[in-house]
Amino acid sequence: MTLRARLLAGCVGIAVYAYAGYPVLMWAIARVRRRPVASAVVIPSLSVIIAAHNEAHSIDKKLASIFAQEYPQHLVKVIVASDGSTDRTVAVAQEWAHRGVQVLDLPRVGKARALDAAVAVANNDVLVMTDANAVLQPGALAALMRPFGDPQVGGVCGNELRRPTDGASAASLGERLYWEYDKWIKRQESCAGSIVAASGSLYALYRHLYRPVTDPAATDDFVISTQVVRVGKRLVFAEDAQTVEPATPSGDVEFTRKVRITTRGIRSVWSARDLLNPQRTGIYAVTLFSHKIVRRLVGFAAVGTFVTSATLARQRRYRVFLLLQMLFYTSAAIGWVGQGKPWGRRKWLYIPYYACMSNLAVMLGILNAVRRKRLETWEPQREP
Repeated sequence: MTLRARLLAGCVGIAVYAYAGYPVLMWAIARVRRRPVASAVVIPSLSVIIAAHNEAHSIDKKLASIFAQEYPQHLVKVIVASDGSTDRTVAVAQEWAHRGVQVLDLPRVGKARALDAAVAVANNDVLVMTDANAVLQPGALAALMRPFGDPQVGGVCGNELRRPTDGASAASLGERLYWEYDKWIKRQESCAGSIVAASGSLYALYRHLYRPVTDPAATDDFVISTQVVRVGKRLVFAEDAQTVEPATPSGDVEFTRKVRITTRGIRSVWSARDLLNPQRTGIYAVTLFSHKIVRRLVGFAAVGTFVTSATLARQRRYRVFLLLQMLFYTSAAIGWVGQGKPWGRRKWLYIPYYACMSNLAVMLGILNAVRRKRLETWEPQREP
């Protein structure tokens, strides 16, 4: 096998392992050494923390969903940390003061510092972190608490659902399909031991396990939730603890979001590189490496695959492979053009489009991280 053929095999191998090999590996591990969570009805006191920046259009519905929960209200303390909001976020949140909501009107300090400020005034047993636009579904808090009945569990991640909309964009359709795929992987990771990290939509951990985010340019939910794994506890997925968020309104918004998440995410993985030692964290090291490193190399692997295929195209088998790639990228380009149009919502268009858009955004995020670009504040781009 020539050097170019070996390079091609390596590039294809990265993509195949990231999207198929790793999920199958986790499925197999979950079957061979299944670690079920000993769920039980537990009712600890909760500090529900919402970091918000210009969320006036979301915060009222958010708070209503919390107080609609069938969870003992005297055990729930809600803290809204406004990170320099310039709209009516603070005023709207303060309208819930009669329900005990505490509002911190902070200057613009970034989400990580806003969370630190909220945790500093929280004194309940369990911290519940949740995004301002993530509406809790009935029973979400109770379902989020049940895995804490297992003494090995230190943190629990909820299940983020995307709100279906009429005339959904190609980006939102691709995003919803990707979330379903990612949640299937979370189930396998949870059965095998721990998920790689929590999603900011809804997650919980014991208060004594919280550690401030030392790098404000890192992803707060990743850094905070992986503290659970660092101390030897399990971080698990509670599928019944559901929140609903609006689907991505456009490809541009999703692209910008993914660039930001990757830029911050690379810094997060670097700060948690000690968890990549299998002698310390066991299977979790494989989970972290596969989910947060190998998957982010897929875009570069795809470029390498296309270029090496082109240089080998004199041979029939490589020429056919190159043509298949060209068909895929042509479908992605047509899907990009068809955003917002009825014909653009066909799977053979929006799946290639979303895959290409996502991997391009990840590549740019990695380049940002390599250039040491810091993103300490966030500008939520929401659908009202």
